[in-house]
Amino acid sequence: APPEKIPATIFAIICLSAVVTGIISIVVGKLELGTIMLMIPKPVVSGFLGAIGVVVVEAALKTASGVKFHLFQPVIGWSEFFSSRDRVWQVACMFAHFICIREGPALAHLLLRTRQHPSRK
Repeated sequence: APPEKIPATIFAIICLSAVVTGIISIVVGKLELGTIMLMIPKPVVSGFLGAIGVVVVEAALKTASGVKFHLFQPVIGWSEFFSSRDRVWQVACMFAHFICIREGPALAHLLLRTRQHPSRK
């Protein structure tokens, strides 16, 4: 695909996958199939979700930097990967975004914490 069509294609895929995921979630809920998940061991579910996270991070790095990855290693090597300032900023912003998502609620709680009203003991 031409480079100018890649963001629109990615956005369309994300939107479509969100709609399909929502529909599947509604169907599973209406049919009460959620209890089937209780039969799958927790380590299996954790490993599956961890692997999905690795695949998502690798795809995000590939999309943000334009560098191909193989077994979570850039094909051009890490030193060459970080030789471009733009790439370093892209990766730094991705990780900063991740940390804001992960730690944002706790930070907001600390910043917005108020003392308990005297009438409530």
